Amino acid sequence: MSTDLILALDVPTREEAAPLLRQLRGSLKWVKIGLQIFTAYGPDYVRAVADEGFNVFLDLKLHDIPNTVAKAHPDDRENQFISTSMPSIRLSKF
Repeated sequence: MSTDLILALDVPTREEAAPLLRQLRGSLKWVKIGLQIFTAYGPDYVRAVADEGFNVFLDLKLHDIPNTVAKAHPDDRENQFISTSMPSIRLSKF
């Protein structure tokens, strides 16, 4: 039986993520993909995780965590919500 806990996939590479996903496939429903790994691999990686049977929480915070934003590639312009079950967008009033 799978649980509703969300795995925060806060690793910099898909190679580091792969063993975690393999180990938890079938026992975990949700995976959170953050800005760093998303900008490294793009929407195709989100699709690949979703195709493994996980619900995807795409968490692309650009406002509240400067270290996360600094680690993301600055030229990424393809922030599409592909195969996600729960996108997270945080905005600030100027």
